[in-house]
Amino acid sequence: MIKTEKVLHLKSSRGRKVRVVREHYLREHVPCYSSLCQAQCANEGKVLSGEVTHYVIPDAGVARDFMEILEFREIQGIVFTQTACQAVQHSRGRRQYNRLRSLLKDPRHHCILFANEFQEYSYCPREKGEPQDKWQTRCVYHAAVWYHDHLAGLKPVVMITEDQTAVAEYSSLNCGVYVLSTQEYLQTFWPELQAALELYCSIAQSLQERGSEETEREYTEHLPAEVLEAGIKSGRYIQAGGGWRGHVCKHSGHRPDQCNISPQWNIKS
Repeated sequence: MIKTEKVLHLKSSRGRKVRVVREHYLREHVPCYSSLCQAQCANEGKVLSGEVTHYVIPDAGVARDFMEILEFREIQGIVFTQTACQAVQHSRGRRQYNRLRSLLKDPRHHCILFANEFQEYSYCPREKGEPQDKWQTRCVYHAAVWYHDHLAGLKPVVMITEDQTAVAEYSSLNCGVYVLSTQEYLQTFWPELQAALELYCSIAQSLQERGSEETEREYTEHLPAEVLEAGIKSGRYIQAGGGWRGHVCKHSGHRPDQCNISPQWNIKS
């Protein structure tokens, strides 16, 4: 057993960001929960069948945003990593996390949890300055490689991700470990499962529209002075405080053309 430290950036109940350092223990023997195991792991409870054509490992983004796809019972041999499960817990809250836990416990669903961050040879410490999403994707990929090697290459492993950069970076690194987009995976391995593909397209479109709305909200708040003036005259915008023209907004430290002005139909009475 190897002792190390893991740094977490969490939010308190009051919304404050807190840096937490925890002891982290790495073990050589961590259950893989596959019936093809060659190392005599202590695989108690639900295990993956050796009859499936491949094992599939969703990265953190897929587990977080496309849980409905992974709930199709036809899709078997799913390995949820500890990294992906923690991403669901921290970004989607307890309700979504409990939904994932129920999926893992349900004997009708062929999926298991692999504690990759406790396995000595699959653990990936986060590099200084590395974005969290990139680190999570790297963790899941290394877990996929470990899983394939642990089973002595008896079963192909497919990692699915929405990160096209990861597809380009990892897809040709290891024989027997494939990296595909979720859409490509469904089209390649489950072409008869049209309901899953249609649901994927619907969720992907919804996520794209939501991202566009957030981007629009982020950038449309900073408008040129002449646009603000015209908007106030036409009634599209209302003035938040005292006269702004030619003056600095109170308490903001910004120029007038950088003031935050909301469309009046967004203001709640």
